Amino acid sequence: MTTVLARTTGAAGAGLAAGAAGARATAAAGADVNALVKRGDEGTIRVSLAPSPVAAPVRAGQQVGWVVVSQNGKQINKVPAVAAASVEKQPWWKKFWPF
Repeated sequence: MTTVLARTTGAAGAGLAAGAAGARATAAAGADVNALVKRGDEGTIRVSLAPSPVAAPVRAGQQVGWVVVSQNGKQINKVPAVAAASVEKQPWWKKFWPF
């Protein structure tokens, strides 16, 4: 049985880049993640986000880490995680005057 574990339209994680006033980017899987899983073993699958250090500005579609799929602690698949939306860089003066 093939199970789709993450889709390109689903969010994989958040908090990847500090942008305007501490804004955060949401990540999505860059490709569908499929794995062959025995019936009844679906609960042993873990999907996690391994973020890369990213600084604003971030473009939508830019790679911001990896979506890692593991079963019983062993990695079985990995696809790029991409920013779902753009995050603009904060102007330097907003660090001192956040209004």
